[in-house]
Amino acid sequence: MPGRIAVTEDSPCGVLFHALERARTLFAIAVASERRTTSPDKSRQYQDMEGRMRVLLKNLRGDRWLDMSWLDAIETLRRIPDPYNHPPGCTGADFLHRQLREVLARFGETKD
Repeated sequence: MPGRIAVTEDSPCGVLFHALERARTLFAIAVASERRTTSPDKSRQYQDMEGRMRVLLKNLRGDRWLDMSWLDAIETLRRIPDPYNHPPGCTGADFLHRQLREVLARFGETKD
């Protein structure tokens, strides 16, 4: 299949899958640590993001082939910093939410 590569653990798409799982875990930890101070609106946005990431990961598990055009998301995911190193003026969860929204846009998985 031209323009598509197999998903294996050591393939670029496997690396993408694991990077996305890592980002989802970082996001879940940041959201949980800030739960008490998060507004209901932000909580809904975070839940929506987590749900979209869960669906994407499920789809990646089920699809044994991915478009090579998705591989640029690996670098974006690798650059996602620890949520505790966020810029001033935003929380770690909010910072990760913005970063992940950019990544999911590459997969066509955002509504924003």
